[in-house]
Amino acid sequence: MKLAKTTLIIWVFFWILFVVRGLYKGEFREYRALLQRDAETKRAYIVGEDLYEFLNFCLMNLPRESSYQLRGELKSIDERRLVYYLYPHKKSDNPEYLLCYNADRDIVRKSFYKSAVFKTGQFILRRRAD
Repeated sequence: MKLAKTTLIIWVFFWILFVVRGLYKGEFREYRALLQRDAETKRAYIVGEDLYEFLNFCLMNLPRESSYQLRGELKSIDERRLVYYLYPHKKSDNPEYLLCYNADRDIVRKSFYKSAVFKTGQFILRRRAD
């Protein structure tokens, strides 16, 4: 019991230390921005407005549990975020859909056609039926 109490006290001490350190380093504005927002606007703030809008576009236009592949210029962290938030859709090497984010027009393949267009360089391609 004494060990658990000591461990809890040490954990709380370090947790407070890290929060205070973050406020001291100038992250106060970000903490305040996150505390004042609801869940959806927090997600948009963290992910980035443009990527968040593309994510919602994909969620509205993809059938549930369909497979996809990401194309275009994506940072590694943005790709991981899209994969996470697009669940239960599955990333696949042989996809039904290509999700193109900041992509060139040259990405359009003969076996796919444009299913939905969001903005210039942001669109969804669907595999043609054989």
